[in-house]
Amino acid sequence: MKKTFQDIIQAFLAVALLLSCCSCRWLFPEEEKVDEEFVAEVLDDPKARPGVVLSIGVTANGSQVLAPSDYRVDPDGNIILPYINTVKCDGLTLQDIKAKVEQLYGEKFYNGPQASVDFKYTPGASASPWGTINVQGQVGSPGPIDIPRTRDLTLTRALKLAGGVNAMGDRDDIQVAFLKRDGSILRKSYSLTKIGKGRVDMDVKLPPGTTIFVPYANY
Repeated sequence: MKKTFQDIIQAFLAVALLLSCCSCRWLFPEEEKVDEEFVAEVLDDPKARPGVVLSIGVTANGSQVLAPSDYRVDPDGNIILPYINTVKCDGLTLQDIKAKVEQLYGEKFYNGPQASVDFKYTPGASASPWGTINVQGQVGSPGPIDIPRTRDLTLTRALKLAGGVNAMGDRDDIQVAFLKRDGSILRKSYSLTKIGKGRVDMDVKLPPGTTIFVPYANY
């Protein structure tokens, strides 16, 4: 059957409509998104690391046998506790450290000791147990930024803490590298102009290990 010009036009419009719908994701793959569940997990599971300060106390038989004191994790990931000396803490959660302290004191000195363990974070004086992010490029003060106890460090907040984007920086091509669950890197670009105009979804919460790079603007 011979096709008319109208048939050809209708076919063309059908193809155009098909290409514009979501059924053609193989032609237009969706941009990979930040794994918000993974970000929440790593922020809610802080671990001891060098520079972190721990507050530790121990009771046994209803008495305080080790008054709560502060212990800084050394560069090798250890703390020194009375009587039991070196305790490896690097990479351990609070619950892990609590169990370890109770085990060590229970094995040698006390019956059924109970330990209290918490992070003692002082901005500028100790490392953040929630980790750090790194800001580089065209900002006022490049370098590491600690994630606060509130665990709500966003892109705009991090840039503000780094002194803001300077006059040479590209505000519309902020490069952010996220650490993914599988250990690979997800790289994305964000626009401060769009965030300022209401794109609050772009003002992402940053997990530890994130790197922000502000390139030179193309004038």
